[in-house]
Amino acid sequence: MRYRPSMSSNALADWRGPRSSGLDALVQAHLAVTGGVRGRPAFTKELNHALIARLASQLQGFSRDLHDEVIDCLLTGATVPDAAIRQVFRTRLEDGRFVDKGNANPGNLGTDFLRLGITLWPDIYAAYPFKGPHWNKELDWLNLARNGIAHNDVVKITAARGVHPLTLATFKRVRGVLGQFCAGMDVVVGTYLKAVTGVTPW
Repeated sequence: MRYRPSMSSNALADWRGPRSSGLDALVQAHLAVTGGVRGRPAFTKELNHALIARLASQLQGFSRDLHDEVIDCLLTGATVPDAAIRQVFRTRLEDGRFVDKGNANPGNLGTDFLRLGITLWPDIYAAYPFKGPHWNKELDWLNLARNGIAHNDVVKITAARGVHPLTLATFKRVRGVLGQFCAGMDVVVGTYLKAVTGVTPW
């Protein structure tokens, strides 16, 4: 499959717009409290945890939005003329999605998009052979950190810290990596939709 540059999906536009603005607001709150200097108060740890947890939730929202958008592209009046049948199909494609109830980790994303016919990670690795494995690894780390924070799981938090410190600097770096991942995922999914529908999706 040949990968093409594209316009962005609505999901990616939201990632770069409202979702990014929300994360920026948290960063500004962090800087307002800490002054952006070293030797910050001990409670800065909680702010760092909030940033990382929020980053994971915004990625989950992006992934869910993109999945919805793919369904919209597949279930059109041209492909399924009857509106009632389209709704039946939509319900089945959404039922039990991991991004509705769990983390947007590599395995869950792969499973959710496979039900739409997309072999997500093989396609990402084919399109981005050097970046793809790194994106997968960082995404896995983010969800490990998020789960440790959300469930106050000391073992998982310790494991996450063993890879990256839970700091503002780490948040910024991982956020940048995820921005690349979202853009790459957008291209891969758009390429798939063009191939199966014959229509450029965005």
